[in-house]
Amino acid sequence: MSSDLDPLGQVAARLLAQYPVRVRAVERLSRGERSSTFAVQGEDRRYVLRVCPARPDRTVEHLWSELQWLEALDRSGLRGRVPAPVATRDGSALVSVSASASGGDGGAALYGVLLTWVPGRTRGRWGPTTARAVGALTAMLHEHAQGWRVPEGFERPPVDERSPVLHALPERLGALGLGDHVGRVRDALDRVYEVLRELGQDRRQVGPVHADIHHGNVLFEGDRAGVIDFDHCGIGPFACDLATTLFYLRARTDVAALREALLAGYRSVRGLDEAQVHRLPVLILGRHLELMSWVLGLGLAEPARREQASRRVAADLDELPDLARLAGLAD
Repeated sequence: MSSDLDPLGQVAARLLAQYPVRVRAVERLSRGERSSTFAVQGEDRRYVLRVCPARPDRTVEHLWSELQWLEALDRSGLRGRVPAPVATRDGSALVSVSASASGGDGGAALYGVLLTWVPGRTRGRWGPTTARAVGALTAMLHEHAQGWRVPEGFERPPVDERSPVLHALPERLGALGLGDHVGRVRDALDRVYEVLRELGQDRRQVGPVHADIHHGNVLFEGDRAGVIDFDHCGIGPFACDLATTLFYLRARTDVAALREALLAGYRSVRGLDEAQVHRLPVLILGRHLELMSWVLGLGLAEPARREQASRRVAADLDELPDLARLAGLAD
């Protein structure tokens, strides 16, 4: 790799040096608040390098646990449809380097994970056939999760009523001048917490979930679907994955047909009882609230984003009554 790389590119180069991969080319794919990703071309295959800091809400233990699940999925019938960790020369799936330009010990640690490349392309507009394939893939993830014995020490953020992102929402609204909306947001949160607790009582329907299955994270190679970006994965009710997908389809005029196809695809692989289906509107509302809190959190962390975050969440608050009605909440 070239010596004139920017600092993050230099970090990527030092991380890649620890893997038994002869690197031909590296291209940055994204740079985000949680992590940055690079496409890596080896001699005969492609990889993705993810570079991220350890943070209070994404600890080293969280990273290790994500990799454990990905390794288990790769060993199952989902090989090639999910990214799999690549081991370093020392046999580790997770490596770290100093963030300092010199590579010494003076900088904070940045962690790297090299993953196999999932082939395919995203589809901008899903039809029923695509939705059905996504439903089936989601069920495959859950079928594996239900039968997988979670290793001792496995630690991922909760995707249930304990979610710190959801619990932070009222305070964040107040901090960005939207405190007048806290009352109705609390009512909505209480309903979401209630449903998450109800679903959590059936341990057969709780386990590792992807928590971010949408257009940007599902890749298609012909008719075969694969899923990437497990950065948000956690432990929660399996129905949350279906609700997340439906949340991103909610504005479509054909959402009813897409919903039917998604659930039919899921049921072609795994059972789905009506109690879970009945609660999906509340979980969709929960996803809406979660994203509001996440946007507000970015605005509070970065002053330059505050105005943009406030405008975005004000628009989300305008949509809240409609989602609340669908979830069975009174006006």
